[in-house]
Amino acid sequence: MAGGVSYTSFTVTTAGVFDIWTTSRSGTAGTTPFDPFLFVFSGIGTAGSVVGLDDDNCATLLLQCGPAIFFFNSILNDFTLGVGSYTAAVGGASLNDAAARSGVNPGNSWAGDYSLRIASLEQFGGGTGVALLSDSVVTPEPSSAALVAAGIAALGLVARRRRHA
Repeated sequence: MAGGVSYTSFTVTTAGVFDIWTTSRSGTAGTTPFDPFLFVFSGIGTAGSVVGLDDDNCATLLLQCGPAIFFFNSILNDFTLGVGSYTAAVGGASLNDAAARSGVNPGNSWAGDYSLRIASLEQFGGGTGVALLSDSVVTPEPSSAALVAAGIAALGLVARRRRHA
């Protein structure tokens, strides 16, 4: 079963140095946390160029990583962005460029809760820059989309039978 990809668009209104990171939220008792992989594309959507990507790069005990040190995180640390729009794509640990663009991650069925944060270095000891979140879209896993389509088709059949009865 394939995993999905979540997208969050943001606009940088003042160029600067940023930290962009994801951390997994703890799973319920007995479950494995989600291991996010982060891609950042230029522009709104995934048609633009990849400006950054990361998986499990919090090995230096950065404050941003919290309890998800070494695994279950991604970080673009001290990352320079110019004024413009960007899209962050977050998927399971095996996310690659094609999967990040398509929204379907066939190599990984992991899913889970995560936090995505974008901050200027001002919050972590210096730097400037302002980024504003502009949109957040969750792409359903393919099996969920198929289930919704089947439900809509079934409703159509029921409505058709009622008209003919």
